[in-house]
Amino acid sequence: MSVEVTAASGTFQAGSPRALFAVPILGGGTALTGTRYDVTAEGKKLLINAVPSETTSVPPSPVTVVLNWQAGLKK
Repeated sequence: MSVEVTAASGTFQAGSPRALFAVPILGGGTALTGTRYDVTAEGKKLLINAVPSETTSVPPSPVTVVLNWQAGLKK
């Protein structure tokens, strides 16, 4: 959502909220399920844990699990 705001002469006014885009957030993004999105440190990008689209033709990226990684630190 986006809201236009004005702050002048010690007053604060908020405009009407408007949707920026539609995205199916995994778990709904409610307080009960935890936050499913975040803003990058510079404030220019949103990271969203979204429900994958059924039309996506790209297979999901593999996940690599490294076991006994602490032993590699001793070498």
